[in-house]
Amino acid sequence: FRKSKAQRSYEHAMRLLQLGFDTPQPMGYAEVRVAGSALLRRSFYFSAQLPWPNMRFWESDKDYDHLRDAWGAEIARLHQAGVWMKDHSAGNILRHRDDNGHWHFAYVDLNRMAFGVTDEHRLMKMFKSVSTALEFTVALARSYALAAGKDPDKAASMAEKIYRRFNRRKH
Repeated sequence: FRKSKAQRSYEHAMRLLQLGFDTPQPMGYAEVRVAGSALLRRSFYFSAQLPWPNMRFWESDKDYDHLRDAWGAEIARLHQAGVWMKDHSAGNILRHRDDNGHWHFAYVDLNRMAFGVTDEHRLMKMFKSVSTALEFTVALARSYALAAGKDPDKAASMAEKIYRRFNRRKH
């Protein structure tokens, strides 16, 4: 048996914090088992609440260019740290702009992650659901590449292929 979603979420939150990434402060997790059995019935992950909005509709933010570039740099930082969020969608990333105009990001829904990932194609799969529109996915991939010191055209091409493959499966 693998660890419960709650345990994975807690452990992943702790690891993200150790690596210098933001996530709501983990408090713990609980597991409810079937009486007299090792079978898991339910599990619960507890964290502090972080009152930041998520990244849904980021494409229409009045500070779109700065937000896109900041998020691209944040994705580059995740990749450099070997963090692969399997569910890297706009709804699972919280955002906050501080008084100096700098964007900060925090991660939620953490049970599907991997650490120590170095495979570029696998990491680029994080672009599959960052936007509902291809043009914004490609623009974000370009910002990512510039921050990571990579070829923007190559990153945009990879992100486009991944986006198209993912969205073809959904329809």
